[in-house]
Amino acid sequence: MVLQTTRIEIARSPAKVREVFLEFSSWPQWASTHFKSVDRLAPQKESIEKGDKLKVVMPGMTFNPTVLANDPSVFQWRGSLWGLLNGDHSFKFQPSETTPGGTTFVNEEKWHGPVLSLIKPFWSPSEEAPKGFLSFNEELKKRAESLSE
Repeated sequence: MVLQTTRIEIARSPAKVREVFLEFSSWPQWASTHFKSVDRLAPQKESIEKGDKLKVVMPGMTFNPTVLANDPSVFQWRGSLWGLLNGDHSFKFQPSETTPGGTTFVNEEKWHGPVLSLIKPFWSPSEEAPKGFLSFNEELKKRAESLSE
């Protein structure tokens, strides 16, 4: 397994940060650096549930991850390359220990799968991923803090 993780403090409650995060239709207005769009492939559903598919458009890449979790503390999806290399991307909304009433937002990806052990000696996770994670974190912080609780 390879883990890439970033975190940021946001001066809004975990519930508020999660609410802003889950408004996928507004992402093009504030999160265009890392994600161009995120759409549900079953838009008629009211809520996103484990097992649902998404369409995620990033600069230079489009993929259809499967939702692994959507609860008050974490939203997680899995992107897969034919099951040979998987990326479990987690967005965590944790009560902050340093910002009273705020959120520690954790943005991480766990890479795993049968191919990883073969390519791991030759592959170092891209520096672009953490940079992209960091820019998304900053954009989410700016958006959440611009809104009232």
